[in-house]
Amino acid sequence: MAVRIGISYVENEEEPTWKKYLQIVRAAGAEPVVLATARICPRSDDQEPVVIGPDHPAIRWMGEVDGLLLTGGTDIDPTLYHEESRGSQSPHRARDDLEMAQFRLARARRLPILGICRGAQFLNVAFGGSLVQDLPTAGSHRADGQRHESRAHRVLVAAHTCLARVLADHPTRDLVIEVNSRHHQGVPPPRLARDLVAAAYSCVSSDQGESSVIEGMETPDTRAGREFVLAVQWHPERVDDVVSTAPGQSADFRELSHRLLRAFVAAAQTRRQGGA
Repeated sequence: MAVRIGISYVENEEEPTWKKYLQIVRAAGAEPVVLATARICPRSDDQEPVVIGPDHPAIRWMGEVDGLLLTGGTDIDPTLYHEESRGSQSPHRARDDLEMAQFRLARARRLPILGICRGAQFLNVAFGGSLVQDLPTAGSHRADGQRHESRAHRVLVAAHTCLARVLADHPTRDLVIEVNSRHHQGVPPPRLARDLVAAAYSCVSSDQGESSVIEGMETPDTRAGREFVLAVQWHPERVDDVVSTAPGQSADFRELSHRLLRAFVAAAQTRRQGGA
């Protein structure tokens, strides 16, 4: 039986943008299990906290999966990191609360976790960190227009990280790779949760110093090879995005995306077989 990866939330399984998450999980050799959709997790105008009980389908199904993929999407309710709205777009509080329950169950079961875009931001918030709600450099990270199509920019991945080991064989120096980008919020170093460590940073020239944008994060135990809890700010599921290749980059964006998902699925397989 194939490894089963829980997909935290998709708006609609048949909509092409959301279907990409399922496709890249299948391409990595696993079976995607959609834990929640807009039908079972509807958006509410009142944005009140939602109590997620153990009988909720998205929670019951957590017992059937070998890993959790936190997907992209809408902004996270800033009250979850004790702030008022300062540039956040309308959140989906029911989704936030549902994914928080999924995260806690995944941690209790020591399941591998992969966060993508919003999923990276959510991982940081779930571990106790916070976000810049509207980056001063958002124009470099998300295209203009109502649908906010992808931009592309370079990212520096530190050589000593798990993320670097996933993307390149035995890296001896920092990697510079080109990635897609579709976000207006982010995690600068002062807002990173204490239980996470930065693995990659934006190379956008205006993202520097205390205002630099973390593009990859992982737990110290992930870095040490004892678990797999890792997130990236870019969108590896969008393998068809037009992304150039940086000088010296070992593989193109499509291949790097598949490497990341294969590593995640391999960690889920190890966990299923009783390993770390």
